[in-house]
Amino acid sequence: MRWFLSVSVIAIATVTYAPQASHAEGDDLANSLRGRPAELTVGSITARNHVKPTAQAFPGFVLRGTVSEITARDPRLLEASANVRVMEAGVVEQLMRFTPVVTASLDTRLDIATGPDSPFRHESIDDMIGKVAVSLPLYTGGQRTYSLKRAEELALAERYRFQAARDDVAIEAVGLWVEAWLSKREAVIVDDRLGRLKRLRTSLANRQTQGFASASDVARLDAEIAGARRSYNDVVAKGAKATARLGTLSGRPTRVSGELPRLSRHLPADKGQLVAMARRTNPNLQAAAADYRASIHQQRASYGRLLPRVDATAEYRYDMERAPLTRHRDGFTFGLSLKVPLVDLATGAANEADRARSDAALAREAQSLNSMEIEIDSLWLDRQSLRANKQALDDEVAARKRSADAARDRFSKGFGDLEEVIDAENALDDSRRAAVLSKGQAVMVEARLLAAAGAFKVAMLGQ
Repeated sequence: MRWFLSVSVIAIATVTYAPQASHAEGDDLANSLRGRPAELTVGSITARNHVKPTAQAFPGFVLRGTVSEITARDPRLLEASANVRVMEAGVVEQLMRFTPVVTASLDTRLDIATGPDSPFRHESIDDMIGKVAVSLPLYTGGQRTYSLKRAEELALAERYRFQAARDDVAIEAVGLWVEAWLSKREAVIVDDRLGRLKRLRTSLANRQTQGFASASDVARLDAEIAGARRSYNDVVAKGAKATARLGTLSGRPTRVSGELPRLSRHLPADKGQLVAMARRTNPNLQAAAADYRASIHQQRASYGRLLPRVDATAEYRYDMERAPLTRHRDGFTFGLSLKVPLVDLATGAANEADRARSDAALAREAQSLNSMEIEIDSLWLDRQSLRANKQALDDEVAARKRSADAARDRFSKGFGDLEEVIDAENALDDSRRAAVLSKGQAVMVEARLLAAAGAFKVAMLGQ
C-alpha cells in the first residue's frame, strides 16, 4: 500500500498580445468602434470631490457656458461615463480570449512505500515536478467571435445611453435657465403694472379729496396694489431659486442674461424628416437596437458550446527525483485537443433562455420606436400651436394695451369707473405674461425635439 501526498502551486499568466492569426475572427473590432458616439469627457474629480471643468469659462457665462459647466459636473454623467468604460473593458476582455494562455505549475509529491513486500518500505521518494504549459484555442464553434461582437454591441449601447443621459442633463439645465429668464421678464411686467396702479392710486386719492371717489374705491385699489406686490415677490423668488440652483449645479454664481436661443433654425421644416432623423440617431432607440443585436450574438455564442472545440497545447516538464540512484528528467510535449460535447442539457436550456431574451429585446426596441414617434408627434403639435399663437398673442397684447390706456384716460377725465380700469390692467398683465411664457415654452419644445431626434448640441445654444 502506498500513501500519496501531493501539493501543487499554479500561477497563470495571460499574454497581453493578440497574434496575427487570431484576428481572423475579430479583425472588424477597430472598424466597428470608429465613428461611434463616444464623447465621454465630462470632467475630472479633484481631491475635494469637486469636478474641474474641462472647458474654459464662456464670456459672460450665459446659457451655453452654464449648460456646459453643468454637464461637466453632473454625477449622473460621471456614472454613465464609468459604465461606458466598464463595457469597453469587456470588449478588451473578449479580444484577449484570442490570445494564448500560459500556465506555470510546481508539483511536490511524497511517495511512501508501506507494503510488506516493498523493497523501499523503510524509504520514501520525494518528487518535484515543474511545468510550463501553453494553450491556444483554434476553434471554439464561434463562441469567441460572437462573444466579442456581443461585447462591442453592449459597449455601443452604453455609449448611446451616455448620450441620452447627457441630453437629459442639458435639457434640464436649459429648462432652469429659461425659468430664471422668464422670471426676470415677468418681474419687469409685474413691476410695470405695479407702477401704473400706484400712479392710479395717487390720482384716485386726489379725486377722493375732491369728493369724486369713495373710500371703497381706495380700498379696492389698495388691495390690487398689495396683490401686485405679492405677485412681484413670488416671481422674483421663483427666479432666484432657479438661478441659485443653476449656480449650485454649475459650481459658480450664474448670471442670467441675453436672449433666448433660436433653436428653430436647427429643425427641419417637415415632421417626416425629423422622424427619419430620429430613427437614425435617437440615442434611446439606438441603444435598444444595440441591445437586441447583443442578444442575438449571445444566442449564437451559447449555441457554439454545442459544437466541437479544438485547442493547440504545448508543455515543458522538468522532473526532479531525489530518490537514490535516480536522475533528472525533462522534455517538451506538443499536441491538439479535440472536445466534442455529447450530452449538455444545460446548454440547450440556456439557448432557449437566450432566444426568449432576444424576443424581449426586440419588443423593447419596438417600444422605444413607438415612444420616440409619440414624443415627436406631441412636441411637433405643441410647436405648431405655439407658432400659430405667437402672432395672436402679440395682437392681444397690443389690443389689451390700447384698452387699458383708453380706460385710464376715461377714468382720469371723470368717465367710467375704477372696476373698468382694474379689469383692463389685469387683462393687459395676463396677456403680456402669457406672451413671454409662450417664448420660453417654444424654446423648450424645440430643445426637446432636437433631443428626441438625437441632434441636440450645446453649441446650438449660442454664446
